[in-house]
Amino acid sequence: MKAWPPGFLKINSGIDIMTKFLRSSKFVEYSAGTIVAQYAILFVSLVSSIITARLLGPAGLGQLTLLLLIPWFATVFGRMGVGHSVNYHFGKLSPAKIIVNSLILSGVLGILCMAATFPVAYFFKGTLLKDVNWNLIIFSIFFIPFYVLSDHLAGLLQGLYKLHLRNIIYFFQAVINLVMMAFFVILMKWGVSGAVGASMFSLVFLAFALAVPVMKEIKGKELKVDLNIMKQIFGYGLKSHVGNITKDLSYRINMPIINYYLMPISVGYYTIAVQLAEVIWKIPESISSVLLPKIVQMKKEQAYLFTPLIMRTLFVPLLACCLAVLVFGQALIVLIYGKEFLPSASLIVFLLPGILSLSFWKIIISDLIAQGHAEKYSATSVLSLATMVILNLLLIPVMGIQGAAIALSLSYIATTGLALIFYARLTKNSFKNLLLPTAADVDIYKKLLGVGSPRT
Repeated sequence: MKAWPPGFLKINSGIDIMTKFLRSSKFVEYSAGTIVAQYAILFVSLVSSIITARLLGPAGLGQLTLLLLIPWFATVFGRMGVGHSVNYHFGKLSPAKIIVNSLILSGVLGILCMAATFPVAYFFKGTLLKDVNWNLIIFSIFFIPFYVLSDHLAGLLQGLYKLHLRNIIYFFQAVINLVMMAFFVILMKWGVSGAVGASMFSLVFLAFALAVPVMKEIKGKELKVDLNIMKQIFGYGLKSHVGNITKDLSYRINMPIINYYLMPISVGYYTIAVQLAEVIWKIPESISSVLLPKIVQMKKEQAYLFTPLIMRTLFVPLLACCLAVLVFGQALIVLIYGKEFLPSASLIVFLLPGILSLSFWKIIISDLIAQGHAEKYSATSVLSLATMVILNLLLIPVMGIQGAAIALSLSYIATTGLALIFYARLTKNSFKNLLLPTAADVDIYKKLLGVGSPRT
């Protein structure tokens, strides 16, 4: 009798399961739709970015980035993992009750978060926020409740699996932000103040637009406070909250550190380089947003086959995207933003290894959260933040903004490595099975398309 290679039977026994799942579910449709929507939003946002970069210059863009980071950081600390928690509980509790009680939590958390941010911002205004207008800082803080509410409403739409609708709303938010940016910055010539105002206007639109379809899921008799449901939502949210904080801080913590050691103009250069490199993330982020609620509905045996298949499928296209950004990055920056942003181009080669690495982390973590392993998400995120801060403090004083780019890559690589170890041990998958495409994958795609038959 023929001896099969290790892992061959496991992979091939899943071909029929995966083919049936891909045909019957809307995973492929929603993933493709979300990717298209993300790049449409990216295009509109790119136009807004060009307006702000060219009219404000590197220094003005740096100030704008720091101003928008204030409510963003506050939301990172204040949302308490509710977005992930509602996704986890949608298959276990009444959707209407989840919506009502999570929105009450959102209101309370948003107000508390706003109140706590005022003294923190005042404390840092002469260091991490130096050279940033204090009146604009106060203005941005007042919109923190809308940030928290929008984050939780987006999580509710994800849990309801109304992903097409969520994508449409985010696209129109980007369009409104572009229109208001053109009006305030180009026509009114309000500079940084106008750019902040445009961002906040589009944020308020986003909150109300997301609320409309969510509230339609509730009937009058279901508008009831349930402290037990709040406790469950809040309790699971806390498990992933540490991960949310440390993950999001690791994305942007180096910007105020750059401002502390250098100045807003350096933040402007770094912002453009990161924006270009993170274009690659639109693919894994789109897929992970569809993957999380879908994994909740799957059996573990299916998930252990399906998530590695997604990762292996992404490997080649993500690598190709990185190479394209590496080759054309400098030309794009000069063409789009102008020669004054040329220092941004030198950062791309240092950023890309980390950006590619964390693309796979995003897929793994969505699976782990969906299966109730939020503590592993937190562990990897803590590692990311710790290494990010330490390396930034060591490298920025010596190497400037290039040191920040190197710190980002090393941090993301370490984080993804730990996530791969966690996932491989949990699912008994090898690293090779997680990352390298196989012949069995080709069989799945052939059968899905009705071409040929599985290998035997």
